[in-house]
Amino acid sequence: MTSRQFITSFGMFATFATGLPAAMAAAETGGRPAQAESADPLEAGYTAMLASLRADVAEALPTVDARKQADLETARTAVAAARKAADEAQQAIGKLVARNSQIEG
Repeated sequence: MTSRQFITSFGMFATFATGLPAAMAAAETGGRPAQAESADPLEAGYTAMLASLRADVAEALPTVDARKQADLETARTAVAAARKAADEAQQAIGKLVARNSQIEG
């Protein structure tokens, strides 16, 4: 696994780990208004089961320290800047090679 693949994989994992609990919390508050009692016992059972599963998933997910998350974002920014600098250097080399071939040719 190259360092680029590792950084990409780690970034995706960190994004998933930090974004999923927030998305689940938003889904809970953005859904239907809470009802005191459901008229349908089947719906009430599934609602309770869903709440239990959400709690289990939230418990099972690792918590990410805010500092570590900030460090990851800093690393992402540094990687993007390094890629941009490498691309610019590659373009400059291409221009030099083209000029050199015109001079020699």
